[in-house]
Amino acid sequence: MGLLRRLWTSAALVVLAVAQAWAQDDGSAREWNQPRGNSERSAWVDVAPIRSQPVVAWRTALPGPASASPVTWQGIVYVPTMRGKDEFVISAVNAANGEILATKSLGKGEWAHLAVWRGTVFAVMPDAVRSYRFDGKSISLGWSARPPAWYSQKTTWTGMPAVAGGVLVVPDANTVHLLDPANGRDLVPPIVTSDSSDLSDDFATVCVTPGAKGELDIARLGITTWIDSIVVTGLGTRAPVVGSHGITRSVFDAIGRRKELNPRSPILMRLGRRFFATSPTGFVAEADNSFCASVIIGAACASTPIANPATIVRDVAYGISTDSTAYAVSRDGSYSELTKRGQLPKGAKTGSASAAGDVVYFGNWALDIASGRVLWCLAGEAPLGPLVPVADGRAVFLTTANELVSIAEPERLRPAPVGAGGDTAPAGPTAKDTSTPSPDLPGDADGAFLADGRFVAGRAEALDGGRVRVIPEKGDPQEFDREVCVLGQSAGRPVTIPEERLVLAAMEDLLDRRSAAAWDAVFRAYAEAQLIADAARALAAGKLDGISDARARELERLIAGKKEHPNADLRRKRVRLDEIALRDGFVESIRAASAWCSARGLPGAATVLLARLRKERPDDAKSLEAARELIPPGFPDPVGTDAALRWLAWATEIVPAGGEFVPPDAPERAVKRDAPWDKDVLLLRTLNVLLVTKSYDPAVVGACLRHGEGAIRACQHVLGPAAPLTSMSVVGGMEVRLHRDRASYLAEDSSADGRAETWSAGYYSPTSRVSRFYVPSGEETTYTPLQRGLLRVLAHELTHQWIDLRWQPEGAASATTPGYWCVEGVARFVEDQSVEMGRRAGRLDDVTVKSLDVTSQVDGRNAIIPLATLLAMSHNHFAKLADAPKLEVQLRNAARISIVDPRGLFYEQSGALVFWLVNRRGSEGPAAFARYLRLRYRGRLGADANVDPATILGFESVDAMQKEFRAFLASLRR
Repeated sequence: MGLLRRLWTSAALVVLAVAQAWAQDDGSAREWNQPRGNSERSAWVDVAPIRSQPVVAWRTALPGPASASPVTWQGIVYVPTMRGKDEFVISAVNAANGEILATKSLGKGEWAHLAVWRGTVFAVMPDAVRSYRFDGKSISLGWSARPPAWYSQKTTWTGMPAVAGGVLVVPDANTVHLLDPANGRDLVPPIVTSDSSDLSDDFATVCVTPGAKGELDIARLGITTWIDSIVVTGLGTRAPVVGSHGITRSVFDAIGRRKELNPRSPILMRLGRRFFATSPTGFVAEADNSFCASVIIGAACASTPIANPATIVRDVAYGISTDSTAYAVSRDGSYSELTKRGQLPKGAKTGSASAAGDVVYFGNWALDIASGRVLWCLAGEAPLGPLVPVADGRAVFLTTANELVSIAEPERLRPAPVGAGGDTAPAGPTAKDTSTPSPDLPGDADGAFLADGRFVAGRAEALDGGRVRVIPEKGDPQEFDREVCVLGQSAGRPVTIPEERLVLAAMEDLLDRRSAAAWDAVFRAYAEAQLIADAARALAAGKLDGISDARARELERLIAGKKEHPNADLRRKRVRLDEIALRDGFVESIRAASAWCSARGLPGAATVLLARLRKERPDDAKSLEAARELIPPGFPDPVGTDAALRWLAWATEIVPAGGEFVPPDAPERAVKRDAPWDKDVLLLRTLNVLLVTKSYDPAVVGACLRHGEGAIRACQHVLGPAAPLTSMSVVGGMEVRLHRDRASYLAEDSSADGRAETWSAGYYSPTSRVSRFYVPSGEETTYTPLQRGLLRVLAHELTHQWIDLRWQPEGAASATTPGYWCVEGVARFVEDQSVEMGRRAGRLDDVTVKSLDVTSQVDGRNAIIPLATLLAMSHNHFAKLADAPKLEVQLRNAARISIVDPRGLFYEQSGALVFWLVNRRGSEGPAAFARYLRLRYRGRLGADANVDPATILGFESVDAMQKEFRAFLASLRR
């Protein structure tokens, strides 16, 4: 075996017209459908990442050791493995349950790599490239292409396949082949990439970037020691033009001279306009690449510390070095540490990197790019090769025990609701005999519109607490809670006050299913006309709206192995009219849904639906006219020429948060506010929050409203509801003021509160009963994203405000009242947990948050504040805490060292203590904590010196409480 010594790069290729038909959007960005995930080898796919601690969904024994990483398509995982001494087989595994649906022998060889596209699996082995079809029961052979002879010598295929722009790209020793996926034939003559007669069997690889106009930019790695840039144009003609730029540059020194460097699986990835190359010791050793070099190749070659296969997310490479340090490498060659040297999370392995969305998987642990937090670690698992995302919140990996293992967020494993079209449903008729169901829109009949999109007909009656009873003509009455029945109606009018955000969510889900049904029909129309690319485009769009993987596989079989009809252009004109008619029908469904909401006094929901309509039909004049009619009172400049467009943008952001503009006659507008809040402000409100804002950015304002309401729901979950509000006409004094920038925030001089502290990002003032914040600048959000800066502070201070004004307004505590820990602890708890509510399905039990991490690590150093001291501390005691000594602790759930001083530890330990009491003490824990907190706000803690405060929390003594708390903290370190 020769050493890895050659890079050939950058051939810009314009693909034949017949191949361009394959290049339409087919949803492959969501599929890990080839080696390293995609043709650019970035090991990244566009699916929702696993953000919460995953569980093992299933384990499946494979026929033997895997020869390459799995690939996926439409809910099926394809794995190449050895069986026996030198035979390779392909296994098709159901991603939902791990069942091996079929296996097929690939024959004998030294290695095998797979790619899959539109249901066709391509297997590359040294002697042949073959295509296979999986029909749900068995795998059958399609075409086979053998490598051509070179200089009268037998040659072999030499590397991983790539699928890009509808073309299958495969290298051999000296050429790159562009194959037609339908038949395996060369679309153009093989492109010579080497003038060398050195026909060593170095394992080559290609990296392919598709262009916007159908061109392909191809780079190749292998064989000799120089870079050659070749451009091929005119591929649609009889005489393609090949031109060489003659660029030569040695890359041998940068990659490394180790004789033990094994180039059997080199990896080349595109990093901006440069390339990132690694040379691991082979797939089987990817879990331990001790002999692996990496280099950035471009204007100059630069070595990097990354020694394991990396992933690239938004032009930054992420990977692990030989000393177990995680690095981020920019395209200019600069790099930074994500973890301290050798200090990975406990139980973490140093495997190949991959990514889904904005989360990087380093083998058995995950890192959130934006926050730098370690989201989870599977300490007992040692993945072989990269973690392969297979669906939203799901992934698979291989093991040295010849297993394929699936992990998933626990929420993803819950049974799908009836009618959701999940893969758990039994197989139905063929695609020609069935279609995705299209649910009816609710009409004017009496009954209840439910959150899952169903409508239950019958006489509707309002009950207490927003509940609705429906009495059908036949059968027993049914009662629905407010969260289940989003709108009950009689004579076309609501019988209770509906919450717009809930009605909107239910209607959006219903429209998604109608859209999926329309795309299903569009697909079948194109498939019957043998317009393969258009059918694939329709299927990809339908999957985004809810066509299940099982249904997608059924549909895809209708176009499996078929080529475009010879008269495709002529047929497309006719079938395109069918698509327009079907999508027009869906657009009218949106319009009808908007009108239905409007007729029931829900102008915000009606407007958001019109915004959805305009995404389908941007030039639809009727939707703009309808939006103008829906502009609410209180909207700024409602008669402006752009008012309808501005209202569409605002409604899309604030209505899902339950927000609205405050009407002119509302009592909130009669309040006189000092400068700068007496002019040039917007007033918006939700059920619990009044937002007075100097920021006119709908996205920022919408995020604040959503997060503010989420924080209050978190408070209600922990402490129980305050006096219930059933209308936004009574806000209850929860006023939040939002400056447009930090300078104006610091400049405000309130007569009641003075100026904000320069170090603060926001605060609640019990004196003025108002919270103040500011929108961080772009420079600030570069390092601390909005949800980690403004929104965390917002949640913390709103907790104080809600308790003070709504939950326990008769406060009598003073600066000398003990138990101050619970005041800051509950705010810290809500701050931590509310940021994670979206990925935790509304739950408040994330054990990876910083307060728990810091406290458990400090406890491991026997340095936490004794509970007897903490429980006795008043605000005055807290104010006297020094900022030293400082303690350095390695966090388990964040890739960094945390420096903790006594003040910081007070906040972290108080938040951790609240978490433990409300999440680990059974049903009595939250109730006991609520009693304790109420007593503290009333100033009654410490009134009896003989009462141990721990007994109020349900413990025999403070010593017993500390023993149990420390046992909990110790469990977090295991």
